[in-house]
Amino acid sequence: MDTCPRCGYKEGSASQQAFELFHALRDEYAAAQGLNKVEAKDTLCILFGVSVEYHGQPDLPKWPMVPCTLWGRKFLRKSTMFYTKDEMTWLIESTQEAIHVREGA
Repeated sequence: MDTCPRCGYKEGSASQQAFELFHALRDEYAAAQGLNKVEAKDTLCILFGVSVEYHGQPDLPKWPMVPCTLWGRKFLRKSTMFYTKDEMTWLIESTQEAIHVREGA
């Protein structure tokens, strides 16, 4: 897998358009939930993305991690910059559904 040394884009990873779409959906979700953008992104990535709950375990996944705390628990979520196409597709579709469900409530 080739990686661009200037932007970090990895061949086979989610497209820039998908990355931008997720962040636009994150902003919409944040506004609907009354969250700031960081809280909204952490929430969506924990609920629908790639993450592990952190309990001090030494053997952690090898992907670039972002630490966050939600609901009084510690998590390490995979940086969305390194999501695969499939991971990003699932995150976007799940976020769209969460927004749709919220609007229908």
